[in-house]
Amino acid sequence: MSECECESHQVQTQEPAPEARMEMINEYARRGDITGLYSSIKNDPQLLKDMDEIQFIRTPLHEAAAFGKTDFALEILNLMPSFGKKLNPEGLSPLHLALDNREVTTARSLVRMDKQLVRVKGKEGLTPLHFAAKNASNHDELEILADFLHECPESIHDLNSRFQTAVHVALTYNDHNGASTLLLNWIRLTSKESVLESEDVDGNTALHTAVKCYRTEAAKVLVQLVKLNPKNESGKTPLDIAEEYEETADVSNETALDIVDEYPTATETVKTILINAGARKAKQLPKLQSNGQYLQSKISFFECLFQRCYSSYRDFVLNMRSDIMVVAVLITTATYQAVLQPPGGVYPPEGNSRLAMSDAALSSNVSGSAGKMVMKKHDYHDFMPANTMAFTLSIVMILLVVQGRPSSIFLLLCLIFLARSYHSAMKIISNSSMLTIPMLYVCAVIIYFALGLKFLFILVKSLIGEVRTLRLNTMVQNKILDRCTGQRIQIHIQRLVRHYHLIKYGK
Repeated sequence: MSECECESHQVQTQEPAPEARMEMINEYARRGDITGLYSSIKNDPQLLKDMDEIQFIRTPLHEAAAFGKTDFALEILNLMPSFGKKLNPEGLSPLHLALDNREVTTARSLVRMDKQLVRVKGKEGLTPLHFAAKNASNHDELEILADFLHECPESIHDLNSRFQTAVHVALTYNDHNGASTLLLNWIRLTSKESVLESEDVDGNTALHTAVKCYRTEAAKVLVQLVKLNPKNESGKTPLDIAEEYEETADVSNETALDIVDEYPTATETVKTILINAGARKAKQLPKLQSNGQYLQSKISFFECLFQRCYSSYRDFVLNMRSDIMVVAVLITTATYQAVLQPPGGVYPPEGNSRLAMSDAALSSNVSGSAGKMVMKKHDYHDFMPANTMAFTLSIVMILLVVQGRPSSIFLLLCLIFLARSYHSAMKIISNSSMLTIPMLYVCAVIIYFALGLKFLFILVKSLIGEVRTLRLNTMVQNKILDRCTGQRIQIHIQRLVRHYHLIKYGK
C-alpha cells in the first residue's frame, strides 16, 4: 500500500471531533432515534458525561423536548437525570423548551418522571410554572399549568429575578386566558393565601398587580383573601394605584393595550371593588417608623409589659409545655373520677340490695337519698372544694397550654363540656347545695375567664402573623384594625408586633 493510501485510510478511520459527536447525538434526539442514542453511547461511553460537565449546553434532552420526542426524552432523562436541570445557552431548561414549543405531552411526561423540574429557574429566574402562567393560551396549556401545581405544589412559592410569584406573572401577562383564575382558585382551595402577600422587587403584592393591570375579576377574589392596604416601595396602597390610573391612563403599558377602550370602566370597577371592601389610601393609614427609627425610639410602658409577659410565658409555658400537659391531664382524670366515685360511695336506689357504697358505709347502716353522697357534710366541705378547685385549675392549665390555633377551638369546646359534666355530677351527688352552687359559679367564672384569655391569645397571634390560617389574619387586619381602630391605636399595635418579632426572631 502506498504512503498516500495509508494517510487516506487514517483520515477515514479517525474519530469525529467531540463537537461533531455531540451534534450527532442531538440529531438522533431531534428524530427520536433511541437506537442511534445507544449507538453513540457504545462508540463513546463518556459522551453524555462530557456534555454534563459543560455548564450551559444544548443537550439531547433539550432537542427531544423541543421537538416533542417524548420517548427519547424520557430515555435520556432516565440515563442522565441531571440533564433535566441543565440550561442551554439561551437560559432554558428542557421543560421550558417543551412549553415554548407547545409540546404538552412531552412536558407532562417529564414532570411525571421528575417533579422538581417544575422548579428549575431559567432566564430571568422564570421557572416552568412562571412560564406556563405567562404563556398558557388554550385548554391544554391551562391543563399543564394545573398539572404542575398538582405534581409540585411547592413551586407556587418560587420567585423569579424580580421576586414575582406565578400569580404576579399571570396577572401581568395572561389574565384573559384564565391562568390567574386557575391559580387563585387553587390557592384558595389549598389554603396557601400567604403566597398572595409576597412582594415583588417594587413591593407590589398580587392585589397591587391586579389593580395596576385592570384585572377586575381577580380583584374581586383577592379582596377576600389578602390584606387590603399594604404599601409598596413607593408607599402606595392598591387604592392609591387605582386612583392614579383613573386620572391618567398609561396607554403605553403593554398590558393595557388590549383593553384601552374599556379603560375608564375597568379602572372605575376596580376602584369600586376596593372601596366596597374597605380599602384605604396611604394617607388614611398610620405612618409607621422604619427599622432604624423604631430602634432609636423610646421603649413604651406597654412594650416593657409585653416583654415581661412574653418572657414569663416562654419560660414557664413554652419550655415546660409537655410536662405541664401531662400533669394537668393526670389531675383532671383523677379529680373527675373522684366526683363520679366519691370516698364512701353514694346511697343506692330503694329496694336495691347491692349498695353503691364502701364497706365502711355498709356497716354504718346509715340511710339517705338515692344517688347522694354517703360522706358527712363536714368531710364534704373539706374534700369537694379542694377536688373541684384542682379539677378547675387543671382545666385552666390545659386551656392555656394547648396550641393557640383556630383548629384547637374544638379541643377547647371539649374541655368546656367536660367541665360542665363534672359540675352536673357534683350537683347531683351533693348533700350541701349552700356550698355547691357558689363553688360551681366560682369555678365556671374561672374557666370561662381562661377561655376568654385563650381566644384573645388566638386573636393576638393572628394579629402578629403567628396563626397559620391567613384568612383570620386578613379578617383581623381588614375588619378590625383598618376599620375599627384609630391611627394611634394602630401605631401601638404595630410597635408591639414589631417588638414581638424582634424578641422572638431577632428581626
